[in-house]
Amino acid sequence: MLLEKEKTTQQKLKKIKPFLPKQQYSVVSSDVDGSEYEFKDVVNRLFKAISTMPEVYDPTEKDKDEGKDEDEDTIAYLHYFQGGSDWFITKKASDENQRLAFGYAVLNDDLEMAELGYISIEELKGLNIDLDFHFEPATLGRIQRNLNERCHVVDVAEKEVKPNANELSLTQFVNDFGEGLLERVAEQ
Repeated sequence: MLLEKEKTTQQKLKKIKPFLPKQQYSVVSSDVDGSEYEFKDVVNRLFKAISTMPEVYDPTEKDKDEGKDEDEDTIAYLHYFQGGSDWFITKKASDENQRLAFGYAVLNDDLEMAELGYISIEELKGLNIDLDFHFEPATLGRIQRNLNERCHVVDVAEKEVKPNANELSLTQFVNDFGEGLLERVAEQ
């Protein structure tokens, strides 16, 4: 007979299964009954994120959220990734059989073309992507700032752009190599 803790873990696995790619589900669901089950924290974290995530309304109705744009305070609950592409899920389907979600997609680290929209969880899972087991729910504003740093986008209003410590400034270059070098370059 299963212990109450194991039943709870199995029930949580059933709830999060539709959001997990097959390869990750097979790893996370293996040896649930074992005494040294190592994915309990992951299952608990994903279960909590999925359970507390708001639902998407029927997209065939004129979207009930239409007047309320997703903004930087909107929380992303799940993060899928592959290479330089990221999908952050902010809302889940209201129907358990439908795996349509809403979120923020950044493809190939192209932040200029990143967008909010509907995302098919089933299509994502078919792309052999991974669900980030270590992602903690975060606001879209915080995610965008982290992506800007990862992609080396500098907001001049926020930061002063400073040269890398390994890079020479033009003044330092001229001082080190002499003005004669610039004259020779200008002549050519």
